[in-house]
Amino acid sequence: MLKMSLGLASSAALLMMLANGCSSSETAVGGGDSGTTPASDASTKKDGTTGTSDGGTTETCSPGDVASFKPTWKVPAAFGTKKCTDLQIEALMCAIDDNADQATCDKASKDAANKDCLACIYTPSSAKNPGPLMVSTSGGVISLNIAGCIANSEGKTTAADCGAKVQAADQCADEACEANCPTDTTEGFKAFQACTEAALSGGCESFSTDAACAEDLTKAGGAAEKCLEGTGFLERATNLATLFCGGGTATTDGGTDAAKDSPTEGG
Repeated sequence: MLKMSLGLASSAALLMMLANGCSSSETAVGGGDSGTTPASDASTKKDGTTGTSDGGTTETCSPGDVASFKPTWKVPAAFGTKKCTDLQIEALMCAIDDNADQATCDKASKDAANKDCLACIYTPSSAKNPGPLMVSTSGGVISLNIAGCIANSEGKTTAADCGAKVQAADQCADEACEANCPTDTTEGFKAFQACTEAALSGGCESFSTDAACAEDLTKAGGAAEKCLEGTGFLERATNLATLFCGGGTATTDGGTDAAKDSPTEGG
């Protein structure tokens, strides 16, 4: 999973490792290439500048004990649910686009014609079958469901398969750092990212090692190559949203107009 700061972030470290030939998750503050941004509400624009910095003071935190951690595999939502048109996906990505116009974004997210698409793209992290972007119920973090994409792309969705192993490493890193690392400031979120990286090479190392199965699957020509398409969090989020929710057609003028009226004007 890639994460965008809503308050959480572990896949962050995983995706960064995957991209560098190790594991499978990523994150960034401010909607940058890493993949996470401090934010407040999954249905509105997540402002990468949310939270306050203390003038440059570096915050640190350390992983907690995960000796008793047990992963819980969540089978992903299916690909190609056709809940969204391309225009709707483009419009609703404003929630994670630092350059989007706030008023335009609010209009798109509140438009009833976009309700099903919004629900398909942004799913609670507690959901039984998470979709492309998972919204943390504690701390407000948005994560890209890379693990679910891998599982769907490979056509193997059991707890013994690679997607589940990637998800387990993500969950372990989150478990190690969520309680110890508040993410309500930019510096705090950076500390959280550093913590998850430390966890993946420490108490969560066995899970991180298992998640290396994703390397071959996501490399060029691999079954899940498409899961890492795009440069940066926004492009990858758009790609995943299309894989999971795309293929829909405009059925009402309201939905079509809402999407057209909701470009990320600030970008």
